[in-house]
Amino acid sequence: MSKVRGILKQIGSFLSRLRFERQLVRRIQRRTVTQEHLTDADSLVFSQTVQESIESRKPFISIVPLNTVPDDVLQRLERAISRTLDIETEITPPLDLAFAFDSSRNQYNSTVILTRLLEILPDGAFKILGVTNVDLFIPILTFVFGEAQLNGAAAVVSMYRMENELYGLPRDERNLQDRLTKELFHELGHTFGLLHCDDYDCVMHASTYAEEIDLKSDSFCASCYEWVSSILADK
Repeated sequence: MSKVRGILKQIGSFLSRLRFERQLVRRIQRRTVTQEHLTDADSLVFSQTVQESIESRKPFISIVPLNTVPDDVLQRLERAISRTLDIETEITPPLDLAFAFDSSRNQYNSTVILTRLLEILPDGAFKILGVTNVDLFIPILTFVFGEAQLNGAAAVVSMYRMENELYGLPRDERNLQDRLTKELFHELGHTFGLLHCDDYDCVMHASTYAEEIDLKSDSFCASCYEWVSSILADK
């Protein structure tokens, strides 16, 4: 009987440690725990679990809401990325954009935003995408739908200039989401090294006005998709 109790005690201890490690992995991935939160007895397990979690996790795309972006908008973008690129995504806490505001233009400098996104790129993230509803600009243009680091890691896109109300038209949530999704893939494509595409139906075709976004699809053409797929295959 004593042997049975000893075995049961060992099994219980093992299961307890297994539950602890699983909880750590979930909390690490959600960025809700650091080593300072643990006792000395747990520090070694924490370090090992962190390393194993980072090494075993597939590359993912980090989506950062800039200022306030509705959850349902972000979730639709997550599904679109997963469906098109078959890659994991992670939505982070929102980032306040006060640092990028230009009072002389009453707009937000997208290049400054890209710099900040690169500074907060999470461990293991393949790309980082900022999504916002404020008016973006670069110094040489009146406005931009978005901006990306060519063949880099960061991109930002805004729905501000995509909203029908800005042009005196009734609000259309579906149309807005479609435009946002297309421009998100457009900017994401730039981070893969893609330039503007001559195919009018390709999502990488350039759009100067919101109406031009409506004319193209939300998909890469065969050539652009092959390029992106070849890069993802190496990850």
